[in-house]
Amino acid sequence: MMMGMGLIGWVIMLLFWGGLAAGAVLLARALFPGGSPVEEPRELDALQILEMRYARGEIARDDFMRMKQDLEA
Repeated sequence: MMMGMGLIGWVIMLLFWGGLAAGAVLLARALFPGGSPVEEPRELDALQILEMRYARGEIARDDFMRMKQDLEA
């Protein structure tokens, strides 16, 4: 006759090793907080937006120059 724990032994062993693996992952993440920091998008000022629109061809040169003078005044 076998004196094992049967199915409950396998469940306990699985929980033990799973908990050990989860603990190792949590410890590694706490010790080595890697990853790139999230960078907040910077706000563009009006002149930068105007220059980007001109570069994309959304506005003509004359309009660009007129609007640029308005912004710099």
